[in-house]
Amino acid sequence: MKADAAGFEPGQAGRDRRLLTRTLLLYLLPWWLLLPGLAALLHRYQTETELVRLESHELELLDTHAAGLSEAVTRLDNDIRLIANVAESTAARYAAKANRNDALAIYFSDFLRAHSQYTQARLLDPRCHEQVRVDRRSGAVQRIAEEALQDKAGRDYCDRPLASPDSQHYLSRLDANIENGRVVLPLEPTMRASAVVRGEHGAILGVAVLNFDAREMLDGFSSPSTTELALLDEDGYWLRSRDRIDEFAFINSDQERRFSKRYPKVWQAVHAASANRGSLLQSDGLWTYRRIEFAAERGGLDPPVWFAISRLPADRYDAAHRTSEYQLAGVTSLALMVVSLMALALARSHVRSERTAAMLARSNQALNRTIEELNTSRDELVQQEKLSSLGLLVAGVSHEMNTPLGAATLAATALQEQLRGLRAAYERGIKRSDLERFATEQAEGLNLLAANLERANALSRQFKEVAADRANASRQRFALHLLVTDVLALSHNVLKHGLIELTTEVPESLLLESYPGPLGQVIQNLVLNAAHHAFAPRRQGRLTLRAMAGAREGWLRLEIIDDGRGIADDIRERIWDPFFTTRRGEGGTGLGLHICHQLVTVVLGGRIFAEAGEAGRGTRMVVEIPLIAPQDSPATRPT
Repeated sequence: MKADAAGFEPGQAGRDRRLLTRTLLLYLLPWWLLLPGLAALLHRYQTETELVRLESHELELLDTHAAGLSEAVTRLDNDIRLIANVAESTAARYAAKANRNDALAIYFSDFLRAHSQYTQARLLDPRCHEQVRVDRRSGAVQRIAEEALQDKAGRDYCDRPLASPDSQHYLSRLDANIENGRVVLPLEPTMRASAVVRGEHGAILGVAVLNFDAREMLDGFSSPSTTELALLDEDGYWLRSRDRIDEFAFINSDQERRFSKRYPKVWQAVHAASANRGSLLQSDGLWTYRRIEFAAERGGLDPPVWFAISRLPADRYDAAHRTSEYQLAGVTSLALMVVSLMALALARSHVRSERTAAMLARSNQALNRTIEELNTSRDELVQQEKLSSLGLLVAGVSHEMNTPLGAATLAATALQEQLRGLRAAYERGIKRSDLERFATEQAEGLNLLAANLERANALSRQFKEVAADRANASRQRFALHLLVTDVLALSHNVLKHGLIELTTEVPESLLLESYPGPLGQVIQNLVLNAAHHAFAPRRQGRLTLRAMAGAREGWLRLEIIDDGRGIADDIRERIWDPFFTTRRGEGGTGLGLHICHQLVTVVLGGRIFAEAGEAGRGTRMVVEIPLIAPQDSPATRPT
């Protein structure tokens, strides 16, 4: 099968269409499943968030109203205590009943004038007959004549405190005002507070009663137009309702006009709830409730329990629900349209890519061959680089070894020439002076030969140490101050001839579990390096070797400080390189500090660095190593 002039094979168009269809479905199907699902989840989240917001708003509204009701009832509770206390003190002051009643009538009148929320202040005798009564009528405060006083026997606000003489006050339910056994019309919502009044030796003198006008309190229990707000008593009767005809239905014993009858499921949930506030969602709307309880303190009897309930009609949050649906549907449709267009573009691009892939296959084969050739060339270059590095190392070693070996060769040649001269003199007849000269020259030559051979041997040992081979390093527990003492004893002659004053500050209690051999070599190299390089010839110098705990717990910091000439900033980082020395022509090899660096980093598992000495004078060599060396084998740790 051959391709046409444009590079297409027969049947290519059909294969492209099938590939385009499969690719488009592959791209589109996940998004057409994912986006509607995400939209549904987002819609649910928005709906729940809006519901939580509305619930929070309704609860805040109920809390505000509950706070107002609690404040009014608390004020009533406090005022009845005050009235009772005044009645008791008046009874103690006036022995005559008439004088006592007159004084109480004056106080009750003043009290009602000062507190507009109260409509009556009374004192009842132990038989619940009114003794003193002051009323507020048409805004005026007046005392009720004795012949108009009533018998309140059977009323809870009198009977309950007298039946429980230990109690001090009583709060009645929110009820209608009743005079002479009849409900006062128009309805006057009233709440009564009463307290027992005692005389000498705790004898009961009567009951003080305050009538609280609840109309203003209930009028404040209003709701915005979007919310239906209600106040219920403990029996489920409306005290405040959107429909005023439902209020105080218990006066007429109208059992049907009860919240508990009209909304039994809501009332059952609210009345049985353990929390004093909450909400529940019903088909007719969002209900929120707040139980209002007044704590029975200091002997109070059966304080009333009210329920503040609000209903947000279903159409209120249904509107937000529908708005969210419309918005998400529009956004999802737009997103699906954009995704479809992008998927179509990507599918076409994929088809073009597949078409091009076949054309690139042959080029890829050629490129693979080229890459193989490049890899081969790269390996050859790497090998050449290794050989070059090895050549540099060998050149360095050769350069260092040539001097002592060359001197040794010259000395050996000179000795051979002297020996031939001795033989010639012997054949002519040797003289005593010839023999003495030969002995002197031989001794000098041999000394020179031995010194240079020893120099070459020392260089050979140093080159072996460059690799920091730890195979023979012995790990053991040792005291640092003993190791330092031994190392400095070996260097005593060098330090003495160099006029070096050495101070050591190493605690005897400092113990290490490490490699004493490599550490001793590091200390010796650093001390001798300072002695050779830090001071001018014949100059008195000072060295301090100090050991202490490192900045990290479990580490040792070892400092070797000199007050010499110091190290220039531009070469301080190069001193650890192999064969770097500032005294090339004076016997320096440039390997001492490199060996220290290898031993500290590879063997001892630490670090070594140089910095300016104290007050910027001299040099401070710092070695930081762990007190317990790493556990892996010295021979296997990477260098």
